[in-house]
Amino acid sequence: MKKAIIVFGLVFGLSVNAAQTAKVVVENANVYDKPQADSSVVGTVPKDASISVSNVPTNGFFKSRIPSGVIGWISGSDILAAGVTPGAKTAAAVATKNTKDSNFTSEQSRLLISGGLQTLNNKGFPTGISVTNSKSGYGGTIEMQFKINENFYWGGRAEYLLSSSSQTVSSTITQTFSFHTLPVMAGIMYVPIHKQKFRLGVGLYAGFSMMTSLTIAQSTTLSSATVTYTSTDICEMGNLQGSYSISSSLGILADVGYRMQSASYPASTSLNVEAFKADFGGLVTRLGVEIKL
Repeated sequence: MKKAIIVFGLVFGLSVNAAQTAKVVVENANVYDKPQADSSVVGTVPKDASISVSNVPTNGFFKSRIPSGVIGWISGSDILAAGVTPGAKTAAAVATKNTKDSNFTSEQSRLLISGGLQTLNNKGFPTGISVTNSKSGYGGTIEMQFKINENFYWGGRAEYLLSSSSQTVSSTITQTFSFHTLPVMAGIMYVPIHKQKFRLGVGLYAGFSMMTSLTIAQSTTLSSATVTYTSTDICEMGNLQGSYSISSSLGILADVGYRMQSASYPASTSLNVEAFKADFGGLVTRLGVEIKL
């Protein structure tokens, strides 16, 4: 009797895990190394191909051996197997969707680190101050994004921007221009496109510069003068942000935006210029990395 039970159990276990033949019903179905949609793709199978799959799904995926000989996992919604009833196929498809949703839900926040170029408007300066060679500069950004739902993220963004130049105003006057600012902003990122590896969003941010420093040094054949202006400025920014995942936790980031920022400065007797309001806004471009937390 005991031997009969053991034999029955072995036969039953083998029947559950035995392979069956299935037909691929989608174009180029992906085969994954794990039974989840965000795992690595180890191969593809063309539509109408027949493959060997297991009888029992795991998270909506069936273990399979594809024509190339690779063993992996294929979504139950991509195949039609004689041993899988329509109800089971529906459950497999739902399980696959739930797996994708749960994988997306697990990405609660992201850390973005990037750097690149910027252009400065540099409008509003008195005619006595030449900033024609200071239209470009460099900067870096650190940003945290916290997920609200499938399409929206809260964002906190800190930048460091700098620009400097030296120019000859006339045969007797030389000026050096140096600009540094540290905008800290908060906003929201709308992500209408979010695929397995690619993500594209549009953001709006607002905040203030914790420190804006503008230094102008002027030297002539007879004298020299240096004036440093400091201010705390309101900043706004709109940007387009895209990323491509190269692993489950790391992506390549591209960020293009336009920043608005201006500051008012008093008159300077040493430079012999009147009070002015400078516009430091301009285009910002960044490349960097995205870390999924």
